[in-house]
Amino acid sequence: MEFPDLGKHCSEKTCKQLDFLPLKCDACKQDFCKDHFTCAAHRCPFAFKKHRHPLDHSCRHGGRPTSKAG
Repeated sequence: MEFPDLGKHCSEKTCKQLDFLPLKCDACKQDFCKDHFTCAAHRCPFAFKKHRHPLDHSCRHGGRPTSKAG
């Protein structure tokens, strides 16, 4: 018995493996197999454009951090 609608193909051009538990990239929102789901593994073009918390870098927004936690 086949399940043609079960799983998704990996979005990596060199892979295209049918994965029954695909993982979605947080940055580009595409589905990948376990070997290609990291941003580095599929060379995600949106990996460094994701929002970072102001306390994680030295960018100044309003002059001071929004929280003293951490």
